[in-house]
Amino acid sequence: MTVSDVRLDPKQWADPWWRLCNLYRAVTDAGEEFKFYPNDSQERLYNNRWYLNLILKARQQGFSTFIDLILLDQALFNANKTCGIIADTRENATKLFRNKVKYPYDRLPLGLRIARETESENTSELIFNNGSSLSVGTSMRGGTVQLLHISEYGKISAKFPDKAKEIKTGALNAVALGQYVFVESTAEGKGGEFYEMTMTAQKAHEMVKAGTAKLTAMDFRFHFFAWWESPKYTLNPEGVAISTEMRAYFAELDVKHGIKLTPGQQAALEAITPPSADRESLLASQAAIGRLFLNEAKPIAARMGIVWPEAFDAAPRQHLKADLSLAI
Repeated sequence: MTVSDVRLDPKQWADPWWRLCNLYRAVTDAGEEFKFYPNDSQERLYNNRWYLNLILKARQQGFSTFIDLILLDQALFNANKTCGIIADTRENATKLFRNKVKYPYDRLPLGLRIARETESENTSELIFNNGSSLSVGTSMRGGTVQLLHISEYGKISAKFPDKAKEIKTGALNAVALGQYVFVESTAEGKGGEFYEMTMTAQKAHEMVKAGTAKLTAMDFRFHFFAWWESPKYTLNPEGVAISTEMRAYFAELDVKHGIKLTPGQQAALEAITPPSADRESLLASQAAIGRLFLNEAKPIAARMGIVWPEAFDAAPRQHLKADLSLAI
């Protein structure tokens, strides 16, 4: 990418939202590069962001990528900003740095990359020539942080409760008042630091909604992004028969909660009916999950120019059908 790829309009470049929509490239988990543009859920988070943000989300909505690009953007375009990302494991910290920090930085327009060179960099940190930095790790010890992203705090709380407490007492307290924190995760059961933080933020949200309280810079704003808000959770409805029970359930979602599911979303839910504790139900549920995966995997392979391994795909299908009478 060269500087000519983006027109140098100073007014546009001064707008953080325009920069997020135009400057950055990212890579999917499947290794497919794309020009980043915020989806509807990410835009809603941006427009409703607070100083402290707690994000309870369904999987695969791209919030880690979006938040990390916000941090990278702030470090590039503001002097002396210390930005940090906390991951649940060292392996995931390495992946976050490589795919969500270094990758988009290396693919910036040439003029910007020259203007904002790194003075120092390693496998977990970039230090820019404007005094700002962005680092990734499993903790943030020492010093004040202006922008902090804690990724999958629910997993950290469930698997590493001592680390979760350390993050709460250490990294979160290292963020100066009036700066920005994004704590995001899928739900990981009841109990633990993330669960308690979620309950507190949700209670504050309800009080603000009722007009009995106002958020301060020390309160977390609660953001909830459900699975039905993502276009990924869908299945081709052709040939999927919706049961009477599920039709009643979908109608209840609509009437009581205002949730209108598309035919594709209804088909996906019908296919993954919660299994009973018997062999047939468990096998049927796992087969449905397999179909959802293949529905995503084959188009991705086609877009990347990868030849689908038909023989490899057919072999386990044959064994499943012969041994378990299971068709996928």
